[in-house]
Amino acid sequence: MLNEIKIKELIRHGENATLEFKEAGRDSLPSSLFDTICAFLNAEGGIILLGVKDDGEVSGVHPDCVAKLKADLANLANNPQKLDPVFIIGATDYAIDGKIVIY
Repeated sequence: MLNEIKIKELIRHGENATLEFKEAGRDSLPSSLFDTICAFLNAEGGIILLGVKDDGEVSGVHPDCVAKLKADLANLANNPQKLDPVFIIGATDYAIDGKIVIY
């Protein structure tokens, strides 16, 4: 089961072939998010942590936007103009050092 400690451990180990950090805008998903999702789907899969900078600093996702970003992710993943074939993507949010990270 994933929890704050395991998320911190992932962050501490840094990005690799199956782990990508992405910063999210206040109310928008990163423009390169679906490129990363496609790459993971075409390889061995992977984990994306929204709200984490490339250097591992937890920048967080704005608390008022968490539900919107998770809904946008689910909706866009079911849009064949973004992903073809479409893919069901789940997202869970975790509090890391007082900031929200979407897994």
